[in-house]
Amino acid sequence: MTVELEYLTWVTVVAALMWIPYILNTIAVRGLVDAVGYPDDPKPLAAWANRIKGAHSSAAQNLVVFAALVSSLTLSV
Repeated sequence: MTVELEYLTWVTVVAALMWIPYILNTIAVRGLVDAVGYPDDPKPLAAWANRIKGAHSSAAQNLVVFAALVSSLTLSV
């Protein structure tokens, strides 16, 4: 496995696990029923939970570009 593919694997794993703290904070703040549903007036989440949600979204969007770049580099060698 090349270094690029190893980094792609690690970035994918981290991006795949980033949603877990956000969901745990949602359950802790709102309760399980409101966390999986659509409450009329949801309680605000912690600031760090909102930041990690944004980081996960950004990581998922950038992963597509990174994966395409690594794939093209790997196939061209």
